[in-house]
Amino acid sequence: MIRWLMVGVMVACLAPVWAVGHVTGTVYFLRGGGRVPVAGARVCVGAAATTSDAAGRFALDAPDGAQTVVVTHPHFHDPLTLPVAVVDDATTEVDAHLGQVYYLFVGINAYTDSHLPHLRSAVRDARSMRAALTASFWGDDVTLLDRQATKACIGDAVTRLIAAMTPADYFVFYYSGHGGTALGPGDGTHYDFLQPVDSDANHPERDLYDTEVAAWLACLPAPTHAVLILDSCHAGGFLRGTPVAGEVWKRGGDAPLPSIGCTLLAATGAHEYSIDDERGGFFTRRLVQGLTHAHAQADVDHNRDLTASELLDYTASAVTRAAKAVHETQHPCLLPGSNPALLRY
Repeated sequence: MIRWLMVGVMVACLAPVWAVGHVTGTVYFLRGGGRVPVAGARVCVGAAATTSDAAGRFALDAPDGAQTVVVTHPHFHDPLTLPVAVVDDATTEVDAHLGQVYYLFVGINAYTDSHLPHLRSAVRDARSMRAALTASFWGDDVTLLDRQATKACIGDAVTRLIAAMTPADYFVFYYSGHGGTALGPGDGTHYDFLQPVDSDANHPERDLYDTEVAAWLACLPAPTHAVLILDSCHAGGFLRGTPVAGEVWKRGGDAPLPSIGCTLLAATGAHEYSIDDERGGFFTRRLVQGLTHAHAQADVDHNRDLTASELLDYTASAVTRAAKAVHETQHPCLLPGSNPALLRY
C-alpha cells in the first residue's frame, strides 16, 4: 500500500505545468475625437473569457504563445479580433478599439430659394431617425438641420467623419429634404440630386449630385460599409436602374453607387414624389416604426439583427398603400449592397 502511494505522488509531480501569461486592455470607441470606454464587452482568449468593467478594462490569463483576443458587444457591428503574443508570467496590454458607426443626419424644412416650397416634416424626421438608429449601434454622429445644411457644410461633415474612420467602421447618411432629377444637355443622361438648403434654381452647382455622393463614399476605408437612407422626391434615381422593389426602369450610363457596393434605401422611385403629412414622411415614419416598437415584426428571420432588406420589406408595401390612399404613387426601393444590420435588439 505504501509503495502505491509513493508511485501516485511521483506521477503527480511529473504532471506538466502549463506556462500562463496575463492579457489586459481597454475596450473603447471614439466620439468627438476622444475615447469612450465600453462596459460589458465580452473578451475571449481561447477558452478564457471575461467582461470589461465600467472603465472598459479587462484582465484574464491565457496560455503563452500566439493567441487571438476576440471582443464582442451588442452595440457594435462586428467582433474585434486582435492577434497577441502571450508571454509566460508576463502581462501583455492590448488596445481594443471597437469598430463603430459614423452617422450624418440631414433634415431641411425651410429653403432659402423661394422656388423650393417649405416642407413640413423633414427636420422632425431627421431627429426621429437619429433617435432610432443611434440607440442601437453606438458611434459618433452629426446632425445638420435647415440653415446648417448647406452643400459645403454637408461636404465638410462627410470629410471629417471619413477622416476618423477605420476599415472596421460603418457610415450611415440619412437625408430628408427636396430631391430632383434632370436631363443633361445633349446626351440624354439623367442627373439625380439632393437639394441642400442653399440650392438655387439658377445655380445647379449648389445641388448635391449622385456622382458627388459616390465620390465621397469611394473615399471610405470600406465603401461596402456605407448606408444611404434618402427620403426625398426622385430618390430612386440614385439606384441608377437597379431597384430591388418598387418601380422598374432602365437608363443608359454607368451606375456610380452600385459600382461602389454601398447600401441604399430610397423613399421613392426615380420619377415619384415622397409623400408626407402633419405626422411626418410616409417612408421615414414607417422606418422609425420598424426600428423601434415593431422591430420584432420587421425582423423576418428573428435573428435579432434588422437588416436594410428587412426594413425595405417592412416599409415598401405599407408606404405604397398609404400613398395610394391619398391618390399618390410611391414605391420605396433598395440597392442591397452588403445589406448590413441597422438595428440589433
